[in-house]
Amino acid sequence: MNRPSNRSDDSSQEPTLDSGEAAKISVPEPRASAASEKVWNQARNELAENEIARRLIPDPPVAGVAEGDGSSGLRQFGRFVVFGGVLLGLAVPEISAELRPYLAPLLVATLVFGLLGADLSRLTNYRKQALPIAGLLFALLVLSPIFVALEAKVVLVPYGLPASIADGLILAALSPPLLAAPAIAFLLGLDSLLALVVALIAHLLAPFTITVLAHWLVGPQLQISMFELMARLVLIIGTGFALGMALRQVKAPPRYERQARNCVDLMSVVTLTLLAIALMDGVAEMAWSNPQYVMLAVACGFLLNPLLQLLGAFLFVKSGFQGSLTVGLLAGYRNTGVMIAALAGSAPPSVIAFLAIVQIPAFMIPLLSGPILNKVRTVGFDTP
Repeated sequence: MNRPSNRSDDSSQEPTLDSGEAAKISVPEPRASAASEKVWNQARNELAENEIARRLIPDPPVAGVAEGDGSSGLRQFGRFVVFGGVLLGLAVPEISAELRPYLAPLLVATLVFGLLGADLSRLTNYRKQALPIAGLLFALLVLSPIFVALEAKVVLVPYGLPASIADGLILAALSPPLLAAPAIAFLLGLDSLLALVVALIAHLLAPFTITVLAHWLVGPQLQISMFELMARLVLIIGTGFALGMALRQVKAPPRYERQARNCVDLMSVVTLTLLAIALMDGVAEMAWSNPQYVMLAVACGFLLNPLLQLLGAFLFVKSGFQGSLTVGLLAGYRNTGVMIAALAGSAPPSVIAFLAIVQIPAFMIPLLSGPILNKVRTVGFDTP
């Protein structure tokens, strides 16, 4: 006797797909997410004692930061090397005198390596913030030199400040922010992307803002026409940008990309160090011949940097702790080397010497800022 089966014929109920319908079904690709990154980190930490596992499970990539960006020890310790170049230029004037004729090419080289080391793909993140960026650039390139000119010539000169130092203060405030500002911001935990955007655009605008405001705020002390000054600035900055953007089109093979980035970091530190040595030409000699002037110039230089930082941070305090301090960094750290190269032979030696002295705190203060900012963060200060 045949017993009835309780199982139904599955083959008659299961839907069947022909080859055309099956081809339309696509399996979604796995996406990197915070959860997957957490699992990745957990797996690596659990097997941390196993050296083989350490090699098989690499560190996960960080969003928005290129592999190797900031990981090179050159970027962290390069600031000490550059400041060592300042001390070498002061201690051995013969070396700075030998490098001074190469000041303009060294400036071009720093622009080139600054562009090669920058992650320009991240600039699109600020495309929708054109108006705030324009306001920040106006404050840095126009308002701050006008403010410094009023303070120097109206307030300080009547109380005995030498006119050459007053003119030097104005020219320093007219200079664009350092292209090394993004690296400094990264090391200090600030907004390196904002610093990159502003520093690049400020260098492109500098030939026009400097040409117009320098003759208005400084006056006849500059023995150079507006056209010639603009031509020199365009030649230095334009050449650096043209070479940098052209070299960016040369792509290293994928397996050598990390080595290429480290090479760019190394060359950037080398050129900045050589530039720092060249900028110190004449400073030691003036310190022997006119020590009072140099001491006053050093004091004014060390006051100008933090005062401009405080002014910039105060004007943009509503942008929060990180944003306001980044603006302050851009306001305080100026690339006066561009001004020295453009005004060579067209400004009094005392003014040129002051512009060189102003760079000393720009290379020295970053060595002291890190511990201070870390202390401020422990307090928990921030603005909404």
